Amino acid sequence: MTLLFESINLEKNKEASLESLNRFYNLWSAERFTPAQKQLVYNTSNLMLQKRVRAYPGFNKFIQALALFKEKSHPENSFNSWLEGMYQSLDSRRNSRLFLKLLDFSSWLLNENILHQSGIYAWYCDGGYRFNYDSVLYVDLPEFDLTCRTKNDSTTIRNTTGKYYPETNLWLGENGKLSWIRAGLGGNETYAVLNDYKFFLNSLKFEIDSVVFVNKKYFPDALLGRLQEKVSTNKINPKKVSYPQFESYSHNLYIADIYKDIDFEGGFAMKGARVYGTGDKYHDASFSFKKEYLNKNDYYDLLIARSKSFVINNDIISSARAAITIYHQEDSIFHSGLLFKYIHKNREVSMLRLEKGIVQSPYFDTFHDVEIDCEAVYWNMGEPRINFRAIKGLGKISNVVISSKNFYSEQHFDYLQGIDFKHPLFRIRDYSRKYNTEEFFIYEMARNLKLPEAQIEALVIYLAQQGFLYYDIDNKKAYITDKLHHFCDSKNGTSDYDVITFSSEVENTNNATLNLDNFDLKIRGVPAVSISDSQNVFIYPSKEEVILRKNLDFLFSGKVTAGLFEFYATDCYFEYDTFKLNLPNIEHMKFKVKSFERDPSGYHSFVDVNTVISNISGSLLIDHPTNKNGLADYPEYPTFNTQSNSYVYYDHDSANREAYNRERFFYYLNPFTIESMEDFSTENLTFSGHLNSGGIFPEITAPLSVQPDYSLGFTTLAPDQGFPIYNGKGNYSSQILLSNNGLRGKGDLQYLSSTASSEDIIFFLDSVNSNSQSFELTKVTSFDVSYPPVRATNVYQHWTPYSDSMSINSKDSVMLMYDGLATLDGNLLLTPKNLTGKGRMKFFDAVMSADIFDYSDHYFTADTTDFHIKSVEGAGLALSTTKYNATMDFDELTGNFKTTNDNAVIEFPLNRFMCTMDEFDWYIKRNELVFRGSLDIDVPGLNKMPLKEIIDVDLTGSELTSLHPLQDSLAFFTLNASFNLDSSLLVAEDVKIIRVADAAIFPGDGRVEIGENARVSPLTDATIIADTANKQHVISNAVVSIQSRYSYTANGTYTFYNSAGQPQIIQFDDITVDTAYRTYALGNIGV
Repeated sequence: MTLLFESINLEKNKEASLESLNRFYNLWSAERFTPAQKQLVYNTSNLMLQKRVRAYPGFNKFIQALALFKEKSHPENSFNSWLEGMYQSLDSRRNSRLFLKLLDFSSWLLNENILHQSGIYAWYCDGGYRFNYDSVLYVDLPEFDLTCRTKNDSTTIRNTTGKYYPETNLWLGENGKLSWIRAGLGGNETYAVLNDYKFFLNSLKFEIDSVVFVNKKYFPDALLGRLQEKVSTNKINPKKVSYPQFESYSHNLYIADIYKDIDFEGGFAMKGARVYGTGDKYHDASFSFKKEYLNKNDYYDLLIARSKSFVINNDIISSARAAITIYHQEDSIFHSGLLFKYIHKNREVSMLRLEKGIVQSPYFDTFHDVEIDCEAVYWNMGEPRINFRAIKGLGKISNVVISSKNFYSEQHFDYLQGIDFKHPLFRIRDYSRKYNTEEFFIYEMARNLKLPEAQIEALVIYLAQQGFLYYDIDNKKAYITDKLHHFCDSKNGTSDYDVITFSSEVENTNNATLNLDNFDLKIRGVPAVSISDSQNVFIYPSKEEVILRKNLDFLFSGKVTAGLFEFYATDCYFEYDTFKLNLPNIEHMKFKVKSFERDPSGYHSFVDVNTVISNISGSLLIDHPTNKNGLADYPEYPTFNTQSNSYVYYDHDSANREAYNRERFFYYLNPFTIESMEDFSTENLTFSGHLNSGGIFPEITAPLSVQPDYSLGFTTLAPDQGFPIYNGKGNYSSQILLSNNGLRGKGDLQYLSSTASSEDIIFFLDSVNSNSQSFELTKVTSFDVSYPPVRATNVYQHWTPYSDSMSINSKDSVMLMYDGLATLDGNLLLTPKNLTGKGRMKFFDAVMSADIFDYSDHYFTADTTDFHIKSVEGAGLALSTTKYNATMDFDELTGNFKTTNDNAVIEFPLNRFMCTMDEFDWYIKRNELVFRGSLDIDVPGLNKMPLKEIIDVDLTGSELTSLHPLQDSLAFFTLNASFNLDSSLLVAEDVKIIRVADAAIFPGDGRVEIGENARVSPLTDATIIADTANKQHVISNAVVSIQSRYSYTANGTYTFYNSAGQPQIIQFDDITVDTAYRTYALGNIGV
């Protein structure tokens, strides 16, 4: 042996081998080997030489193993079995490969308790063992822990026993326990109990059938199933590790309340800490989400999710593809494959369409009879509602489309065909009929159509997205839906269809919400719904909301258009089967009619009727229930029927809101029916009923029709005796017209003793306006009231019957009063008590303006007037005044005027003078006015007072003042005056004093005459005192001509007293005023 080892070329291998040999010789020499053992060692060594086993490493490993057995005092029987097994492994084989492998195994086991190892893992046994030989070498291991370990991970089967066959790496085990500790779970909470099992140790992974699995969290009893384990070479995270794995054999396991109100049925699996609900080829796993019956102490399965695999991890249930069914009684909402998730923390269920392919198919809703094309569905189990919307967090805008199960579109059908010679829906339908089946495998359809399977599968997935098929992608099997047959039959014209679709678009909210108590589906963001495109029936929901109910019935409020009609209604209900809209609360109905006149192209255009019919309750029959597609001819549709009375109001704008208040003024329509709502005659459209005019007229029964202004109204006649109007305040006869222009008349209006004839009378609730062609008020003389006679043409009247007054306004002609003696350009106000007026009156060349005239049968009065009298020649005014109270008597032909203001002024334009008089009378027959004035301060003894004393009296009161610019406001006081209209002579009487320059002039007879252009007639027998300050000079018997306030000329006598006191008379022939406004006189003194 020494010579053998000396032949080793590599020095270090030689040294190691000689050292091993030395260990072995020491044991050999010490008789540690029995003779039988030594003989078997010789035989084996010789056989090794024959098999050309090298000294190194073969012989070196052999003697090392021999030494180890003895050094470790290994049981003799086990050693003998080992020797026999080693010899046989070499003798039975052509080469030494197995022998060398067993030597390596023996070294691992003896040195490190390793049963098998590679560069990255090793299998360890931590207990005793014994070699045996039974045609092959194997190791018996009593109860021990079997561990597979890598640098970063390990797994252990505890308390197991078994046999290991190193030649094949086969481990045959009995009993044992494998826990989920490395997945972060307690060793006594989740584990697998092993019975008889086997696997090979030359792998990091092993599988064991028929293990007994314990998971105390979910199952009170153990489960039987398959175990898989794999040790990782990488660092592991207990939360993410996916081994050990267990899957139950049974797929009918049931866990009640796996979470609150959630039951599980199916197979059970664990992958690391993750729990899976699993199905098999024939059965899916399912989670049933329960809801309490409304008003019942019991629960039912509301939502069931079915899948081949569910993950239960960290109190989250999820599945990458689950079939979802939401139940309500005998109906359901179904989708064949969605990303499903339940989060127990907030008890929220989410169902999402994320992937492409068949998951893009719609939900099939048998309760509402619709398909729902929706990305996501969310349900918080604590709430009685499920929400349909876009996936949360992917954008603000969310779109959902909900279509009738009987929806059909020719355009969509043609689009599906593409460029194919034959439509794919008909190809599949032909197959269904040929083989009398509603299902097929991909390979069967491919063989039938002579197309590649990949092409058929792509088509099936595409059609499944559209809802024409269900596709089981795992088994490559398709199921034909009713929708496919419906589209084919609709295309052939053998099936009715509809066009009802709810296209929802919302922002930051849910598109639709399912009420779980009654299964009402509220859809938001729906601006319009087409009910029948052939009959032009559309719905425009208010707030863009509808509530969908069973069998595609739905509730809404908003606008409905049907042909030429529009309805604005609340609480509307659409019945799908009868194809009818129930409209119990129609706020108003609008419609269009054909124009009366043709347009330039010769057609009747459509015109809006400007009146709406309100407060209607009715139903709209859209089309025959079996003709929802509108292809058959039913000319009476659409048809609208009312079930009760309705109303037309005429308060359509702010101007008429009170004039025709709808509480009092309305047209009361009898129930009516409108057929063929898109094609009817304008002239023949009528509505029966009667007008309640709020007391204007008695009830008027006349049918409504379209009027020339395209409003609803009528034209009718009052009876021969006329209609009493406004509760008998008046009477009207002749034509009555109603339209949006109001309630009007063409006829005669009588009030008190007046009669007006008009082609344009408009009646309001509280008044009447009339542009009358004639008006006549007959004379009334009585104890209570009197009116003068009045006749007028072309006047405007405003009558307020309930305040018992009528105003009559002249327009382009004056009103004749007092049998033509006077005219009024203005307005009259007629009441049962009096007749008053305002404006400008003309009579006897006089014009009088006043805000209030009070008329009696032969006279009138006015509190404050502007009064003017023309000159006789007609050129200009003879008199003009304001602020005088007037009374005119047309029997006596007199007028009396009294001032109403201290500042009242009478002007004489021809005379260029004005005066302030308290009162004057006009004697029309004499053509003369007489004025009476007063002094504001009573001066006792004025008439007898010496002239010089009068100078010192400050007179105020009635005054005549010149308006001539050259007379410098010449003025004097007078108590009486007169004015002759024929001569235009103004005469002042009882004039006490006239102050001119520095002089005081006293008229001899107190009379001053003023002619035209302010010419003052010369005064005779006058007295002049100059100056007024010193009063020294008195000129008597003067004749005075006054030119202005600062100028006069005169002649007169002056009495001069000499020093002896003797008087001397001096005649001044030239008395005048110098530039300093001082009086000077020239005369001759006798010698």
